[in-house]
Amino acid sequence: MSNLGEKSILKNTEKEKRLVVEISAIETPRGLVPTVESLKNFVDMLNKVIARIEDVISAILDNLTRVAERLESTERMLNNVAMRVDLVLAKLSELKVRIESHSKIEANLEAKNNELRKENLRKELMSFFEK
Repeated sequence: MSNLGEKSILKNTEKEKRLVVEISAIETPRGLVPTVESLKNFVDMLNKVIARIEDVISAILDNLTRVAERLESTERMLNNVAMRVDLVLAKLSELKVRIESHSKIEANLEAKNNELRKENLRKELMSFFEK
């Protein structure tokens, strides 16, 4: 009769199962014919393979779902960071305009101050020479 055996082999840290089906046959006038039990064992083995394939597909889908969720989360986070960077750039631009404006005002004040000093110095010199 048939002998259905399973062997476990460690490969790349995952178990790989090998299914072995021994087919028994009976002699008939037309040649060897597999026994009903052998065919049943073969179908059982195919069902196990299909079940394992379904498990693997299910695990892959679960992993893909988790990856998609993480990608969506990462996308939201990156969008948030991009908005903050845009805000910081806008604030820096405003600050630059204010600094430039302040620098121009300071330069104008200093120029006027220098003019006033020159005028005061000229007046003092004139008054000194007038005496």
